[in-house]
Amino acid sequence: MAGTFPAIAQIAFTVPDTICAEEEFTALNQSRTNAASYFWHFCSANLTYTPSVANLGSMGQLIDPAFMDFAKENGQYYGLATNHISGNITRLQFGNSLLNTPSADNLGNFGGLVPYRVEGIQIAQNTTGDWFAFIIGGLGDDDRLLRLSFGNSLANTPTITNLGNIGNLDFPVDLYLFDENGTWLGFTVNYLSNSISRFNFGNDLSNPPLAVNLGNIGNLNRPFGICPVKSNGAWHFFITNSGTNSLTRLDFGSSLLSIPTGSNLGSVPEMNNPYDLAIINDCEHAYGFVASTFNSSMVQLNFPEGITGRIEYLTVNNGSLSQPHGISKVYREDNEIFVFVTDVANGTLNRLYYSTCTEPSILTSNAQSPPAVFYRNPGNYNISLILDQGLPTEEFTCRNIVVKEKPQVSLGNDTTICPKTRLILDPREDYYTYLWNNGQKNKTYDVDTAGTYWLEVTNNKGCKDRDSIQISNFPDNLWLGNDTTYVLGESITLDAGNYNSYEWSTGQNTRTINIIKPGDYAVLVKDLVYSGGGNNLFCIFTDTIRVDLQVDYPNFFTPNNDGYNDTWQPRLLFHYPEAELLIYNRHGLLIASLRGSNGGWDGTSNGKPVTPDTYWFILDLKDGSKPIRGSITIKR
Repeated sequence: MAGTFPAIAQIAFTVPDTICAEEEFTALNQSRTNAASYFWHFCSANLTYTPSVANLGSMGQLIDPAFMDFAKENGQYYGLATNHISGNITRLQFGNSLLNTPSADNLGNFGGLVPYRVEGIQIAQNTTGDWFAFIIGGLGDDDRLLRLSFGNSLANTPTITNLGNIGNLDFPVDLYLFDENGTWLGFTVNYLSNSISRFNFGNDLSNPPLAVNLGNIGNLNRPFGICPVKSNGAWHFFITNSGTNSLTRLDFGSSLLSIPTGSNLGSVPEMNNPYDLAIINDCEHAYGFVASTFNSSMVQLNFPEGITGRIEYLTVNNGSLSQPHGISKVYREDNEIFVFVTDVANGTLNRLYYSTCTEPSILTSNAQSPPAVFYRNPGNYNISLILDQGLPTEEFTCRNIVVKEKPQVSLGNDTTICPKTRLILDPREDYYTYLWNNGQKNKTYDVDTAGTYWLEVTNNKGCKDRDSIQISNFPDNLWLGNDTTYVLGESITLDAGNYNSYEWSTGQNTRTINIIKPGDYAVLVKDLVYSGGGNNLFCIFTDTIRVDLQVDYPNFFTPNNDGYNDTWQPRLLFHYPEAELLIYNRHGLLIASLRGSNGGWDGTSNGKPVTPDTYWFILDLKDGSKPIRGSITIKR
């Protein structure tokens, strides 16, 4: 038994056709403003996704189920299944949810009136409120259409009416009933005669129907399943051909009472002996299912260009099917979708369940005008709105929205750059367009100053993403101090500060060094800026300091042998035993030469006292430093 399109709802809202992931939008409610309640769902069940499949077993009553239909009565769900070989009818009671495992009872074969090889079944509620189920089947002399009358509830024990072989039935298989403008019409396909029969009940399903065989339209070949679809005011039937692994489409125009035209859509490799099919228009798109019996699989149909356009076929193997035979209608209950599949080979019933998802930022809302919402990930999503939920005036509508993939650009963590260095900002991934904060449109950006930088990228789907990074200058705190001096015989300590490594011009690699001779001293230090991924990034700094030697000596002395100031030499010279001291007179003549600390100069030259005057000296410490020059005065 096949599903059909829902009636056009008297409510409406608009949403964008496509958006990008994480992009906010607002659904604009165009419905009436006096509804008792509004219920929005931003991830209603979607037939583009894979359903969860549960094998419900035989429930103790199914033997070789061929077809199954179900209906909702006063909040309770009832199902009826035909057992193909035994001819028994099984009633299923799901309670208040189709997610329940139903209880089952065998209604029997009604005194043998239900024929061997019973096939299609459909439940319908008459305009009077009474419930009926119509059954088709038989092979040869027992081809027939049956009517079960339940009265005011599907829980009642039904009575049966044999409507006989009408419309030249010849192994009739699937069955479909519809109320078209107050006239009840039924259709079945005849497997052996490759034909289609139509039943006309008039305005009441309790009437005996008029029947006509419409013949072979659309190159029928072992037709099995039949499904009607109404699109843009026109009726179309799809029929499976198990003999040619193909579909036939019949086009009726605006009325099912017309004589249709037909076309065979060609063999489909994905279908191997196709049996039943079901098609539904859901959230602005048409979808279908075909039972591929010999593959023990389902084939999903997608109609991207509408019902009369091309069809995409996708094989769905769920592992629990074994020669699927019949497919129930595709049934949407608010925000969930259910499909039931009978397995004639293993005598079980399968339930396909399409649930809601968790992708939107707001899943539901009871506001007349809902807040802005976004989807976290790309995909195909359904948005539904229910007015007056649970009331007789309840209305439902659904819209589809496609969410495109959003690029995820990253410039990395905030970082620092070394003085007088450059950093290349690179998003690494390739995008369709790039836009930097300075208007540059290259993929990379060469940075040499501190600041905040951002990049906006666009992918080939037109979606954007932006990331920013804060660049700071790594502080250059290295300073050895001002040029300085030290006193002869003492030392001075140079401290480079706290860094990761040191390279002094002396060859030392410690934080501090002791200076015992004058000169220019330089240090190169490395400071760790970043460590990660097995790589270390260092900033390198250098500084230089001039250290001069300060020689402390008396300005004069009195070599008069009185025991006071009789000799002269620089203080602390004993630290330099190899030092050489040269004394010159004002005419530049060398008058005395001393080595090391030997008591100092006694004011003589060649053993003779020199005259009181000012004399010059050159002190060479013999340590590689520059000689020191100065003057002294002799007083008598």
